[in-house]
Amino acid sequence: GRGYPLFNFYGAGVYYLSEAFHLLGLNLSDASVATLTLLALLASYGIFLLTRDLFGKEATWASLVAAIAYVYAPYFLTVNIYQRGAIAEATAQALIPWVLWSVRRLFTTQAQAFWATLLALLLATLVFSHTLMLLIFPPLLAGYVIVQWLQNGRQGRALGWAIVGLLFAIAISAFFWLPLILERDYLSKFAYGIVRGAFLPRSTWTWETFVAEEWLYTYIRPPRLGLVQFLLGTIGALVTIARRRTWENWYLLLSAVMAGLLVGSWARPFWENSEILLSIQSPWRLLTLISLVLASFTGAI
Repeated sequence: GRGYPLFNFYGAGVYYLSEAFHLLGLNLSDASVATLTLLALLASYGIFLLTRDLFGKEATWASLVAAIAYVYAPYFLTVNIYQRGAIAEATAQALIPWVLWSVRRLFTTQAQAFWATLLALLLATLVFSHTLMLLIFPPLLAGYVIVQWLQNGRQGRALGWAIVGLLFAIAISAFFWLPLILERDYLSKFAYGIVRGAFLPRSTWTWETFVAEEWLYTYIRPPRLGLVQFLLGTIGALVTIARRRTWENWYLLLSAVMAGLLVGSWARPFWENSEILLSIQSPWRLLTLISLVLASFTGAI
């Protein structure tokens, strides 16, 4: 057909969801729209649950604000849904709050086997839906597991279940990622040169381009933080750190700052010297993680 040539790998997970809408009678275009709509709802509800767990169940309005901030983050709504139609990356943005929520519940409730199972299924779905997130998300997730362990009494049993969940996710998604690794040498080396020469120079931020100057977001390359998003997230971060200096809040803040620094033009040598990072193609994909943190802090105001 007219799809990708052989030896280009991409997770097909979300397209099964789109096909389900197609089998229900929608044409292919409308099935994609329906899928993106469902992903927006999943993303908002996922971060609602995550932040309600973080803020406390009485803070429903704060969690609702965080959910709105996450879905209306320019990188999610403008860039990935309306501009790029990046259905796989939107899937990653929808699933990541659920993965973090399941990790948090694993360390804060007694039903650890259930939450470890949910963690495994969600993480395997993420791997099979957005291949590039496999290269971005694991370090953040590993750190989040350690933070929850430190913050919640250093429970050996909960940590053990978390490791079981992660190993289970690795096992049930191996049909996808194992051939990806074993056949990686068949990928064209020419592509890495294209990323170095053409993608990276226009995919990194400078001090003038990392945040939009206008109140109403306009899509340009590289995608930027929205001005409203940045201001509210920054205020929320200051409020949060001033009032609740927990391991988790410090970790979220540090993760967003580190991700932002890695998108900067000053980090280009770091990307250029790693084939794994070059496989990500565009450093601004880290906006997925930055947007989640800023939305959480916006709700915290």
